[in-house]
Amino acid sequence: MAAIVLSLVYRQIQHLTDVLRCLEVEGLLWAEAISVSRQALSQRLESLPSDLFIKLFEQVIERLAAKKNKN
Repeated sequence: MAAIVLSLVYRQIQHLTDVLRCLEVEGLLWAEAISVSRQALSQRLESLPSDLFIKLFEQVIERLAAKKNKN
């Protein structure tokens, strides 16, 4: 789930169908390519604790901002 959340933010993926396609075709970060149903992905995202999602999201945003300011 961390690979999916990080990819959503870093690659600015906007739709679940795009996440599913990327996950099935190429994999995401360290997660190998795998076929997952839309319902299964939705259920996993819904079960992800919000505080964990927020921490991951904030860390990615901070690192992207730092990288942007560095360039």
